[in-house]
Formats: sequence, C-alpha cells, structure tokens
Amino acid sequence: MRTAVIGIAFVLLSSVLLFAQADVIAPDWVLVSHPLHWESPPAKLKLPIHTAPATVMVLYPDGRFASVSCYLVEHKDGNVTMSRGDGFVIRKGRWNEDPTATVVFRTVQRTSHSVETAERVKYAVRNLKGQRRLNSPNMDSYYERLPRFSDLNELANLVDSRN
Repeated sequence: MRTAVIGIAFVLLSSVLLFAQADVIAPDWVLVSHPLHWESPPAKLKLPIHTAPATVMVLYPDGRFASVSCYLVEHKDGNVTMSRGDGFVIRKGRWNEDPTATVVFRTVQRTSHSVETAERVKYAVRNLKGQRRLNSPNMDSYYERLPRFSDLNELANLVDSRN
C-alpha cells in the first residue's frame, strides 16, 4: 500500500513538472507600441483581418522585463492576437520605475553565431487616467495598453523565463 501511494505521488509530481505552464501575465502588465499602422491583406484573399508590426512589452511587478516584436492580427470580432506565421524578436531583462522607466535588456541573435548586446533605454513615464504610458526616448512612439489584446497565454509561452 505504501509503495502504491509513493508511486502515485511520484507520477503526479512528474506530471506537474512535465506540464508546468509559463508564468501568468496580467493584462495591466502589458503595453503595446503605438501608433499601430494596420494593413489589410490583398482583397482577393477575402480575409477579415488587419495586421500591424508592433512590440508587445511586459513589465512584471517584480522588475523583470520581456518584449516581443511581432505582427499583431486584428480579427473580425475586434480581438488582437500575435501572428503565428511570422517570426518574433524576444528581449528579456530588468526594469525599474523612477521618474522614468529604465529598461535593460540583451538581444541574442541566433544564427550561425550568437551575438549578445546589452542596451539601456529610458522611457518617460506618464500616467493618464490611471493608465501607465511610456514615451520612447525619441518621442516618435509610445507604449500603452491595448485592451483588445487577447493573446496573454501565447505571450507568456514566448517569454517564459525557463527558455
């Protein structure tokens, strides 16, 4: 009997570790680059979507930072997801918020050789109607929430800190 209980406990623990999920990302931790320039596919394809290049930024409350540069897809129902058919650029690092938000990240290029570069970027932080907004250093773009973004699980899987 004792051996059976230990065996069952081992199987359950193994299953949990095998199928562990990525960190959960709360919607208010996610900021999307703006302005978004939505484009329609060729009319002959009759696809009810629009796409736009964007960077999706995650500012975790514990100071971790991740971003995914990708194409966003706006569906007929208004929901916005990340394109599964295009490549991604993923950045990870740390951030802190003082009068500005400072983001430090490394970009790793995986081709025939790896190249790591560290960047430190300062964004001006603005709180508009209780919502955080980050203005880019050159002021040509900004990051803010995109309430229609509904792809939090895929975002979490892409930026999973275990990868």
